[in-house]
Amino acid sequence: MLRVRRVYVNGEVRQTGKTPGSVPRNVPLFERALEALEALPPRLDTSLLFPALRGGHIHLGNWRRDEWTPALRAAGIEYRVPYALRHTFISEAIAAGIPTFEIARMSGTSVLQIDKTYGHMLRDAATRATAALDAFDSRTTEETLAR
Repeated sequence: MLRVRRVYVNGEVRQTGKTPGSVPRNVPLFERALEALEALPPRLDTSLLFPALRGGHIHLGNWRRDEWTPALRAAGIEYRVPYALRHTFISEAIAAGIPTFEIARMSGTSVLQIDKTYGHMLRDAATRATAALDAFDSRTTEETLAR
């Protein structure tokens, strides 16, 4: 679990984000991301997970030029801004069936904004809800009968 406690914007560390729910928040990570983070050598000289080469915070423009763009090119992926990863995460969370409320919490946004932006991806929400309710009803009925 990644705990977002503050943000770094325009060269400044802030205790609050763009929206009221953006900081603090918890963001679950894929197992492969956790494994990659655990494989990093420990750093004693900084509390930052990804510091700049000379320490301190990474300059976004330099990072895009020196790391992000070459990585996309090497992977054969068309250029996109790093912020696009937010959309990828939210889209994958929807596809995984994570409830919209939880996605909004993890993303630091509102359910309304998730619905406005990604509502077209929730076409099967009623079908998934029916299946979940049926499964719950089935378990409840079995538990009642077992008593």
